[in-house]
Amino acid sequence: MSALRIPSDARCQEGSVAVLVGGRTDNLGQMVVVTRPYGYVSQPSVAPGPVFCWRVETMAQQIQCDAGSRWNGFTPDQTLCPIGHLPARAIRALVRRHAKADFKEALGELAQLMRTAEAAGWPEAGAASLPSTASPMRLSQRGEAMNRDELKWLLDTAPTRQVFAEVGFTPDGPHSECLSWVAECQGVALKFGVGPDMFGDWQGTASAVGKRSAVWGELFFATEMVRGDVLLRLASAWREAFGETPLPIELSGAAKFAEHKRIGKKLDPGHPRLLVDGGFLRFTLTRLRARLDLYASTPVSFEALPGQLSITVKDETLHCPARGVWFGHATVDLEALVAGAPRRFSAKHVSVEARAGRLWIDRVAVPADWAE
Repeated sequence: MSALRIPSDARCQEGSVAVLVGGRTDNLGQMVVVTRPYGYVSQPSVAPGPVFCWRVETMAQQIQCDAGSRWNGFTPDQTLCPIGHLPARAIRALVRRHAKADFKEALGELAQLMRTAEAAGWPEAGAASLPSTASPMRLSQRGEAMNRDELKWLLDTAPTRQVFAEVGFTPDGPHSECLSWVAECQGVALKFGVGPDMFGDWQGTASAVGKRSAVWGELFFATEMVRGDVLLRLASAWREAFGETPLPIELSGAAKFAEHKRIGKKLDPGHPRLLVDGGFLRFTLTRLRARLDLYASTPVSFEALPGQLSITVKDETLHCPARGVWFGHATVDLEALVAGAPRRFSAKHVSVEARAGRLWIDRVAVPADWAE
């Protein structure tokens, strides 16, 4: 059953196979299948007000959107010309095939990174002193070895004070435990200052004052950290002050470490988990309890929208502010949800997680079906 009311004059329905006849010019002619309603979205290029949109899955090649190339997305009903229908089982198979393609692509990126990391070591002694006669293969091996060693260096855990010293931090005075470092960009100095607290961790600030702007931020570090994480935190202060300008050589490893983390997260996003506003979620569950007699033995769907958790029962959809990773939808029985969900929560933000065939709400499990 659809989660949203579908306009009576809609061209398509769930399972419709359609051709894109409107929207972005680089997507025109693409064949897609309608998977489910998406909702009303403002699309000034299509109509002056909000228009009803469908969630679609492409059938041949990826479609272009603001976030890049994707296998799925949403598009207004007016931009679709239906030409057939696809059963639900075939739609699920299509989505799984696209998910496998994305995983294979990410695996290829990781394989390339691992080949770099596991490549042959440094050339024999004496080769480094003859750059003019070294073969291209020797130079390539030397670069791969450098990349391998740098990645291993970035992944090592080290005392934070040692990492600061490697970056270039120096003591503020002859007997001071506080450290400082200055990085410059286009005549503006970004000043870092850090010092140990009473627990042995590190706290500090980063500040930059230009002709038309001023930036100030706090930094926190543990006693020991992965070296790449320290560089990432320092690099985030640089990005806040100077945007996408190239990082200084002392922080250049942050970019490679960030790419390594991005590929790892793409391969294994972990369990779907959201942190949901407890007040909104408590109100939503109270509303569902009041409708138990009306909606007995009815499935309740949990999905994620940007910045929100969407909870749908029949044609009623409620939203709660949320953040986290959620890449599918969970379905639970309304009676089981009302019986199992806690009436009060232990914190302002409540964890909602899909794991092991259950939906966990603030450490309470409810049987659930999960579909990506």
